[in-house]
Amino acid sequence: MAVAALITTDGVYHDNTGQSLRQCDIVLTHELAISISFAHYSICSLLMIVLSVPRCGSLWFIVQECVPEIIELKKKVFAQLDEHVDEGVVMASSSSCIVPSLFTEELRHRSQCVVAHPVNPPQYIPLVEIVPAPWTAPEIVSRTRQLMLSIGQAPVTLNKETNGFLLNRLQYALIMEGWRLVEDGVCSPEDVDTAVSQGLGLRYSFMGPFEVMHLNAAGVNDYCERYGANITKVCETQASARDMAGTATCAAVHDAMCRQTPVDQLAERRQWRDVRLAALASHKQEEEKKSQS
Repeated sequence: MAVAALITTDGVYHDNTGQSLRQCDIVLTHELAISISFAHYSICSLLMIVLSVPRCGSLWFIVQECVPEIIELKKKVFAQLDEHVDEGVVMASSSSCIVPSLFTEELRHRSQCVVAHPVNPPQYIPLVEIVPAPWTAPEIVSRTRQLMLSIGQAPVTLNKETNGFLLNRLQYALIMEGWRLVEDGVCSPEDVDTAVSQGLGLRYSFMGPFEVMHLNAAGVNDYCERYGANITKVCETQASARDMAGTATCAAVHDAMCRQTPVDQLAERRQWRDVRLAALASHKQEEEKKSQS
């Protein structure tokens, strides 16, 4: 919703219960203030808030579902949408891990269904994962990708469903390795975070791991010749997934994070994060403009 409200595309916001509508003005006011301060987005001409699905049916060219990660709830929402959408309307889900085939198979318009998963907070992080079901029409995938590009997002398209999609598979691999390092007594939780925020994260904020490989040798082939055998050897020790909830490691990581940011100060820290992300997004946009001029 925040992205739709911060771009030059009119938007419609629907909520069955009305609960999130009560927070709509507060959230948008906060995000607009941050975004405008960094000249990151222009403001849309219209954000319409509606309480009934049929009310906005004639306005749709894409529907973006944003309900919690509960399969039965997604089935219910998509069944409602299926009754009202026209042919060709993109029916997109914000699902972060549930593949679309699990909640779209029985729909009349199932060929129009796709996951378009944004990353939080989407107004500052442009990545959108596009995940088709086996029956999603190719033109729906293409149109979804073009739409995301047109509003300043950075879509990635998966060729098939996979558990965790792309972003979370990468993110979970990093989290689990940090977890193992702490659990095995190799280093502290704080040092895991420092290794990312003051090391890997600096490079990865403007290039991906494959480009890092390419630049750190005479191309990817040379990198693999030099370092591939050792990478494989290290990764052979990373195969074991560890339990997380209720473990001593969980308590140790939680305590370490609370020393840095107590739970009752998380809201302030999130606001600090959003301001820094807005500044980074603005900087990256300016650098892109320079490189294109």
